[in-house]
Amino acid sequence: MPTYVVRMDVGEGPDRGEPREFPDASAARRDAQIAIAEIARDHIPGKREAHMAVEIDDEHGAAIYRAKLEFSGYDGEEPEMDPDGSRTPQNGPCE
Repeated sequence: MPTYVVRMDVGEGPDRGEPREFPDASAARRDAQIAIAEIARDHIPGKREAHMAVEIDDEHGAAIYRAKLEFSGYDGEEPEMDPDGSRTPQNGPCE
């Protein structure tokens, strides 16, 4: 089976990666999607913001999959957005 290097990031930067065998790239991508969902379930509760990401490279170092999940939660009204899609600075507890 082909070997892929899987790197995870739970907000502290990507780890060094772990070589894993999968039948093909599609199976590696599916496993990464399941993993990031499980990480989100474990890391988001109780937080106002969270960043998670997964990267998969093939055995030659070529990128085959990249995914990231950004979470922002807020109490009360939704924060205003700038025209570029970023949040307008607030003077609330999340800033």
